Amino acid sequence: MRCGSGVDELAAPPVHGTGGAALLSSVRRFLAKPVAEMLAAVAFTLYVGFPLLQRSRMVIGFDTITYTGPNTAFTAESWRHLRIPQWNDSIFGGIPHLANPQVAAFYPLRFPLLFLDPIRAGGVMTLLHLLLLSVGMVVLVRCRLQLRGPAGFVAAIAVIGSGMVMSRSLQFEQFTALAWLPWVLIGVDWVVRSPRSTRWSVPFLAAVIATMVLGGHPQGLYMYAPFVAVWAVVRSLDAHAVDRLPLVIGAGVLGLFLAAPHLLPAALFASHAAHVHQTLQSVSARDYVLPARRVVQAVLGDVFAPNPAFPSSTFESVTSIGAAASALALIGAFATLLQRRAVRWTAAALVAVGAGALVLALGPRTVVFRTAFRIVPGFDGPRVPARWRDLVVLCAALLAAFAIDHLRSARISTRVATASIGTAALIVVAIAVGPFELPEAKTMVVWAALSVGCFATLALVRLRQRWSGLLGAGLAAALVLVEVGSVVPTNFLRVVEQPAGTAQASSAAANYARDTGGRIMAITIGVSSDPQYLVDGLRTNANVLVGVRSIDGYDGGVQVTKEWTDAVRALEGDEANTNDVLGGQLKAPLDPQMWARFGVRFVFVDRDVVAAPQTLVPAWKGPVVVDGPFELYENPAYQAEAHLYTSTQPLDASTASGVQIGALGDREASVALVDANQPALSCAGTCERQPVVLDRPHAGEMRAESDVRVPSLLVTDEHWDEGWSVTVDGRDAPVVRVDGFFTAVALAPGHHVVAWSYRAPGLRSGLILLALALLVCVAIAAGAPARLRRRFRSTTAAPPT
Repeated sequence: MRCGSGVDELAAPPVHGTGGAALLSSVRRFLAKPVAEMLAAVAFTLYVGFPLLQRSRMVIGFDTITYTGPNTAFTAESWRHLRIPQWNDSIFGGIPHLANPQVAAFYPLRFPLLFLDPIRAGGVMTLLHLLLLSVGMVVLVRCRLQLRGPAGFVAAIAVIGSGMVMSRSLQFEQFTALAWLPWVLIGVDWVVRSPRSTRWSVPFLAAVIATMVLGGHPQGLYMYAPFVAVWAVVRSLDAHAVDRLPLVIGAGVLGLFLAAPHLLPAALFASHAAHVHQTLQSVSARDYVLPARRVVQAVLGDVFAPNPAFPSSTFESVTSIGAAASALALIGAFATLLQRRAVRWTAAALVAVGAGALVLALGPRTVVFRTAFRIVPGFDGPRVPARWRDLVVLCAALLAAFAIDHLRSARISTRVATASIGTAALIVVAIAVGPFELPEAKTMVVWAALSVGCFATLALVRLRQRWSGLLGAGLAAALVLVEVGSVVPTNFLRVVEQPAGTAQASSAAANYARDTGGRIMAITIGVSSDPQYLVDGLRTNANVLVGVRSIDGYDGGVQVTKEWTDAVRALEGDEANTNDVLGGQLKAPLDPQMWARFGVRFVFVDRDVVAAPQTLVPAWKGPVVVDGPFELYENPAYQAEAHLYTSTQPLDASTASGVQIGALGDREASVALVDANQPALSCAGTCERQPVVLDRPHAGEMRAESDVRVPSLLVTDEHWDEGWSVTVDGRDAPVVRVDGFFTAVALAPGHHVVAWSYRAPGLRSGLILLALALLVCVAIAAGAPARLRRRFRSTTAAPPT
């Protein structure tokens, strides 16, 4: 594959001689090699990601402790024991792990890091994906778009140095899909524009799509999929190869089949999800949108801002493309649209997608967003509008690369220069008179200097000298490098650095809860910048890192089931927000019998949050452990993780199960609420439930042994799901759902050995689809379709006369 030589450059005669001419020739030959730009981009990326390279320091953000780290820890623990991580019994009272695409259980790049500390593994993964994104941008620009150097380097550093990537780097689940996006675009372009390479390009595209899906955030995939589709169409139009689009679609289907072991379980479980759709009001929150008054600062950034999120005012809307890259993007758009017919469709699509994504990032305040919210399938899913800025950054970087290519060619027409400078002037006027919040004067001076410097290169290249194109492109690249490089020392990776060893369990109260067993409810500070506090305080989800199980959970997405939200009404009340953690909205005082029903043995309290814990848990034991501000209280009604119930009552499907549990009153400890189709049980004498010891060999497996005197239900404290199966004395038995939430089984009188196991619905079918897709990819790579076509043509050819 020939990369980025440029048509004009290939046709140019070699330069001979000594001195300046020889030096110029050497520089040109060096820039003609994309490897040089890859090395430069990698060097810049390592500079950006330097905090991730240090052995004595670790990059730890809030989500590192409360989301990425716990998911990584549970996934790695399962794979280390050669088990597919299907069921996580540590959050939400037990939950299907594969239901959440963000856990990336089958993501290939996870496997080499299984034996690393989960926090360290997250940092290594982030660095690997920064490099993947950086190199991908160079390959896309130089080897597929065939642009001259240093266009690939400029595109790479414009993306890697953007505020968007810096914020994404702290939310690894959102970053993986972005890192693979250039490689998907490369694969699409390869399929569309290289007919002779079909046997390799189609499997390559299928593989990168599958990898992107397996490791990607659902919102990122939702945003990037239409862009990939647009890219396929415009690249085929520019190449006059629309007939190749079916191959792109086929490769996409193969990619989805390769990712089926995770996609199918997640898709099937979505029917149980409590929060599949959002309202316009819920996505209008200030933290979720790009503030309209801050658009200029958000896009151009501020090299003097001490906090990278300051220019846009919210973490989710950090963009910061930079003034230099923005000016080059404007030049690249006009130069490509007005001068370069071969990629005119591509340039038009980049302009349209970038502008449209910026509008969508503003959220429901725009007619475009509200219209899409009403009519576009899936647009009302649980996502943050501001994250559409990803496509703004990517499109701007690619347009800036086109500008560098045109500067190298030294063929910028007067019409292009006039249109670019005139549009820039109109933008300046709009910023000056518009309702935008602007930064300090020194920041605007920097914007002006960088922009003028980029536009000055237009005059430089019009000198038509042998060196003018190279010098103009080099100057523009230097301006981008200086601007994005100047904000690296204050980027998010450096803001959240912590000493190595941070976030290791050290709380005596947490260790006691882990060693004693049973579930906990933690009531600590909801958001803290201290990662050690989050771990020691058993902040929701961080309990996974300590090995403690909880009835609570954080940011579960589709893992937050209707069954869970209905059941916990008994604990938090009808008006509670089930998008928030339980610990911040509990009804006081906590009823020991009710919490014991949910398997909760301990309440973990921070006295700085609850000044008088005794008012919250007046009937609880303790504190049994005091460790600094943390106090651990034990539930006196707690008996075991499983119980035998001998009395049942039908569950009304029209009323939340938690409401019905609360209505049981004094009988709540002895009556099991069952679905209408389950057999009714009644007791003649005492109806008190009896504790049963429950053994958990590992997550997704439970064992119990019990003597049963009368027909009973053996009820566990584990979340019910269709994937559960149970055997009684080695024979299959139906799983019973109790209280609309718990997993149980009916037992006849006698001695019984009961075993539950969890198998994710759809996993087996997904593995079969994976095997079939692999066979098809191997067949395509081996040339089987071509041989079949030749055989078909030979058998259908007319015999000679």
